[in-house]
Amino acid sequence: MSKGKQICEWTKNLLIVALLCSAAWLLVDSQMFGRLPWRLEPRQSGTGQQAPAPTTGQVTLPMAVAVLNDSGVCAARYDAAAVDELFQPLLPVLGEALAGAGQPQQEEADAWLAALSGHSGAWFELQGNVPMQVLCRWLAGTDNPYLTGNARQILLCVRDEQVFLCYRCDEQYQSCAVEGMSAEYLRGVLAQKATNGADFAHGRSEYETLAPQTLILPQEPSPEEYVAINPLAEGQDMNSLLQGLAFAPGITTVYQTPEGYRARSGNDTLTVSDAGRIGYEREGDEQRYPLAGNEEDPAVYRAVETARQIVCGATQTWGGTAVYLRDVRQEADGWHVEFGYVLNATAVQLDEPGWCAEVVLDHEGVVRYQMILRGYQPAGKTTLLLPQPQAAAVLEQMGQTGSGLLLNYLDGGDSARAAWIADR
Repeated sequence: MSKGKQICEWTKNLLIVALLCSAAWLLVDSQMFGRLPWRLEPRQSGTGQQAPAPTTGQVTLPMAVAVLNDSGVCAARYDAAAVDELFQPLLPVLGEALAGAGQPQQEEADAWLAALSGHSGAWFELQGNVPMQVLCRWLAGTDNPYLTGNARQILLCVRDEQVFLCYRCDEQYQSCAVEGMSAEYLRGVLAQKATNGADFAHGRSEYETLAPQTLILPQEPSPEEYVAINPLAEGQDMNSLLQGLAFAPGITTVYQTPEGYRARSGNDTLTVSDAGRIGYEREGDEQRYPLAGNEEDPAVYRAVETARQIVCGATQTWGGTAVYLRDVRQEADGWHVEFGYVLNATAVQLDEPGWCAEVVLDHEGVVRYQMILRGYQPAGKTTLLLPQPQAAAVLEQMGQTGSGLLLNYLDGGDSARAAWIADR
């Protein structure tokens, strides 16, 4: 072979090697294998840096906010933009209070209600039962061993020139003194909002049959109606779906069933129904979805974060609907973490079983999950509702005295319409 031909062949070989290296780099960079689109970057042990708090579209929280100051009450609910505008200035304050809260002390409901009638407080309602350890990690970026249990409502207030963090946990009221935050500082933050006429049911005769901490809006809500859409109905690319759920297409066996598709990888099974339901069962030793975080992190936080990443990754990719953390409980078979859809800061109740996703985890990772994928499009009309006083009267007639008055979207399959429900 001539010298010129040898040089030509060497050049071709070098180009082939360069192309192979480039392809390998692109494969890794696109996270095609071994990484999921929802997985957080691993934290370096001992650095103290925490994963960022979930944002709107990942786990929306809170669902309602009220500021109490000398001018009265300024509150927002059933309006995502208004809730976010009111919450953002309070977010660092709440995070600081969660980090600095001391040993909780149980107190009577009267002390909570007295604070709701005061002039120095910020009240937050979470749509679901959120573990305080998880909330502290999300908003404060640190752990606080004093905060335990799950909470639906949180109140930051001033008592005798001391800032207190109060929360309802399992129908009990807990109160924690907050170190490092002055009453003057909290009042200064709260004073920036002027009243918009909102109030609480406590002390108002027309709402005396409701739970006293029920937030009463200054204007009647006029909720948009939505058309419910199954994002898998148009024919989902199975390779994309499998890859997004950590089932590598090349080593996964897929076959059709009367309900849709079933995929097997190792001993694990993934089912995808034509109705938009996805189910996963772990049957082998392989941890397809290992726990997020580090071993020193609280177990409940690791369970919730792992579940959140899976559910938010799926719902944002197929459907684009925001979710909220609905419930977390520890049972004999592990942690059960539930999520629900939310439209414009209003929870959605699916006809069956209520949640949009449930993830069960043990001490190693995900054992199984179920998800109902939904997309929602505005229907171009609003729902007529009973005014709040009449809705409260109806609840009384139905034997629901003492419950809260809450607006939820009810999804029966084809549409989502808002309705008043009793909130226990």
